[in-house]
Amino acid sequence: FDLKYHLPNPDEETRLELIKMNTSHKKLASGVNLDKLAQAFENLSSAAIETIINEAQVLALLKESNEISLENVIDASIKTNLKIDTKKLLW
Repeated sequence: FDLKYHLPNPDEETRLELIKMNTSHKKLASGVNLDKLAQAFENLSSAAIETIINEAQVLALLKESNEISLENVIDASIKTNLKIDTKKLLW
C-alpha cells in the first residue's frame, strides 16, 4: 500500500525564512522587500518559492543584471505558472 502525507503550505513566517534562505547568496535590488514577498507567496509550497526565486535570478542574468528585481520575480512567476499576489508586492 502507498502512504499519503499531506504537508500544508508554509505560513507567512516560514515563507519569510525560506525566502531569506533562498536569497542569502543572491543580490536583491533595493526595491525588493522580503516581508512583502512572503505575503505575495501565499498558498505556495516551499518548492514553488525556491523555483520562483531561482528563475528570477536566471531572468536577471539574462538581462545582464546582477540583482534580482521585483520585475524579475513577477516575470518568473508568470514563466513558471506559479501565481503570486502581485498586489501585495506593490503596496
